[in-house]
Parts: sequence; structure tokens; C-alpha cells
Amino acid sequence: MKYTVIDVGANTIRMNIYLVDDEGAVRSVLSKKVVAGLATYVEDGRMTQKGADKLVRVLQSFIAICGALNLGQMVIFATASLRNTENSAEVLDYVESRVGREICLISGPDEAHYGFLGLSEDYDVKDGYIVDIGGGSTEITVIQDRGIIYATSLSFGSLSLYKQYCAEIFPGHQAALKMGNYVRKQLQKAKIPQLKNATTLYGLGGSMRAAGNLSQELFGLPLNTQFSSKQAQKLCASILNTKPKAIRTLLQVAPERVHTITPGLLILQEILRYTGCQEIRISDKGIREGILKNTLLAQI
Repeated sequence: MKYTVIDVGANTIRMNIYLVDDEGAVRSVLSKKVVAGLATYVEDGRMTQKGADKLVRVLQSFIAICGALNLGQMVIFATASLRNTENSAEVLDYVESRVGREICLISGPDEAHYGFLGLSEDYDVKDGYIVDIGGGSTEITVIQDRGIIYATSLSFGSLSLYKQYCAEIFPGHQAALKMGNYVRKQLQKAKIPQLKNATTLYGLGGSMRAAGNLSQELFGLPLNTQFSSKQAQKLCASILNTKPKAIRTLLQVAPERVHTITPGLLILQEILRYTGCQEIRISDKGIREGILKNTLLAQI
């Protein structure tokens, strides 16, 4: 059986098509993304008509692909891209009427939970932190004795911070300082539990994968799924200071994130400081795989 999951995020809209065999083994057979930047179409807390129309166009193109491939089982979900807007219900009605499909608006805690389900395909997390830095929100899940003891969705992400604080493609030091201070205060306000024995931060989502790819290229690491907190800090400083090698690598590895990678790394840096984690492990699975397990596969 083939299943389609479409993830409407604040920065990117992604479609994954999965093949599930008779024994329940899941394999991704097609992945497509569009950098739509929906968060940039939010003005005074409301998504503009232009943003809603852009979402319609992207979804129609994805649904057309599924139609050509004769795929029936599909779920479309939205996260902070719509969750944090005042007119989310109005936008959902408008988009659904034009694409002919229902869009599930999932809550912050559910987003964190689905991310945990997806990441569990790659890692057996006994104690640690799971972090998903999205375009419009950041999900943090605290795991202790293999169970969730805390989950939160913070209403900032790499794209929303860029939009709020940055006037240029690369933020200056003053903008970076303001972003860091803001993130630090929000982490303290959220009162996220600090585990004594947890040294590993597990990352998922596009920003974290980009950080892993950049670290591998810049530091000559054998894997793009594991790097240290010191390397994360060095990576952030290199891009913030527009070091030529770092910028060239960024343009080669993740050109679509040229404007959002620094805010994303600043968020990561503050979370590492808050939690005291010394290493980062990256998963290429996350919320979409969690949605697949929880929603589509639960029906069979």
C-alpha cells in the first residue's frame, strides 16, 4: 500500500509518499518540497490572501502528482504555519474548498508527540531532549526512562525570528544578540525540565538536518547525523561572521536556507546552553512518519 503525507510548515511544504509492505515495514519512495515561506505572508497576525493562494497552488500541484500515481490514502496537516495565525479557520476553509481535501491543524503538543514517534524509528531514546526547529515554531520534548515527561511548542522558529529581527540576508551581531536574548527568555519562561543525566539532544526537521549537513562538510565529519555542541557553536559563529568557507559551504549544501540558517542555529545554541547537552544526533524521520504511524497505519 502507498500512503501520502503532506506537511504544511511555516517555511517549507513537504510531500512524502511511503510504501508499506504486508508486515508493516515503511519505506519512503518519493519526497518533494517547496520552500513557500508561508510565515512571511503573515501580517498583523493574519495570513494574507496572497499566502493562502500560494498554499492552494502548492497543494494542488502535490495532489495532481498523487492523482497521476493513483494514490488514495492521504493526510494533509498544518503546524505553526496556520496554528499561530488569527484567521486560521478562515484560511483553512478557503484552502480546503479549492483543493478538495481536508487539512488537519495539529496542536503544539501533538506536533511534539508525532515527532517523538517518528524519531523513535531511528533512535531508542532513554533520556534526552528531542528538538524540532521549524520555520514558525520550535518543539521541545523531554524524554525520561523512555517516556515523555514534558512537551511544548514555542511560538518562534527560524523564519519567524528572521522576519522579526533581520533586515539583511545575514543578521548582524546586534540582531543575533537580540534573537539569542529572546530565545533564552522564552526557554526560561517555558520552565523546561533540566535532566541531570541527559547529554544528548536529538534533532529532527529541516533546520537540524541542514546543521548536520553543514557540520559534516565544514568539519570533515564521517556522518551528517552526529556532531558536538562545540561544533554547533563554531558553525553558528562562522556563518554569523560570514566566514568565506562557511558561506560557500552553506550555498553548496543548503542554499534555500541562506536566510534562516543563522536564526535556526541561534535557537539550537540557546537550547544546548539551557539543557547542557554535549552532542547532537539527527534523524531524517520526524513528524511526517509519526503522523503516518498514528493516523494512516492505525486505520489498517
